[in-house]
Amino acid sequence: MDSILSDIISVVVAMMLTLIVKKVADWRTDQIDDDYEIEEKSNFAVGARRAGLYLGGMIIMSTVFIGSSNGILNDVIDLIVYGILGYILLFIARGIVDIIVLKSIDNDNACKNGNCAVGIVEFGNYLASALIIAGSIIGDSNPILAGGLKNTLNDILNVVAFFAIGQIVLIVSIKLYEIFTPYKWIEEIKQGNASAGIMSAGISIALGILLKKSIAGPFVSWSADLISFALNALIGIVALFILIPLVDKLFLPHTTINIEIKRDKNISVVLVASCLNIGFAMLIASLL
Repeated sequence: MDSILSDIISVVVAMMLTLIVKKVADWRTDQIDDDYEIEEKSNFAVGARRAGLYLGGMIIMSTVFIGSSNGILNDVIDLIVYGILGYILLFIARGIVDIIVLKSIDNDNACKNGNCAVGIVEFGNYLASALIIAGSIIGDSNPILAGGLKNTLNDILNVVAFFAIGQIVLIVSIKLYEIFTPYKWIEEIKQGNASAGIMSAGISIALGILLKKSIAGPFVSWSADLISFALNALIGIVALFILIPLVDKLFLPHTTINIEIKRDKNISVVLVASCLNIGFAMLIASLL
């Protein structure tokens, strides 16, 4: 009975946290009426970025409940603390994307004007960042109340540190991938090429899956954990980048992904390729 009551309370708390985050996101983009854009104008770009924020938050909060319950009070406090921390880190991740990945693009105005590519890229990066944050939280088995203030602060510091490391690896990997494409990603996204946005989002999510697995696990020591992370991340990312062109050749025998993005702006082809890349990332992660 206590378990059922704890589950119900946790869902209610998660919903309340997400509603608060909605208000914060509304305030952050006060020049855009997000509800109007989504509900009345069917603005996919605005809807995609907001969907990524909400889904990313749910991914993070669901991670808190991996393992056995520590009692209603402990579970709720852990959910509130890590839920708030997770959403804060998601907003920080979004700012990083604005500055580095989508540089020279005014994201808010682009989404307001219906640039689906920008909204899709933000969706993908929210999910990738959420996976990294989730990986950083997994392994913290001590409830906050039982752990005490010092241990809790150390746990939060570990989450933030591995989030920062994961974000650096994510951004560097995305940039490396973009370097080896025969066209300028930023220009395609700026022009609203949704196929380019889907490909970018797919790569981000695939990398997020690998980084989550590389980070996840109980904290042993900084040296041991960083070495383990570096080895797993390197193996996983190299394997993924080897598989991406193979997916292109084997599953798209009559074309190439670059032609479909640059010339044809073919969303269908890119969606198939992106889902295959994400699927192979899941497979690689399970083997790490």
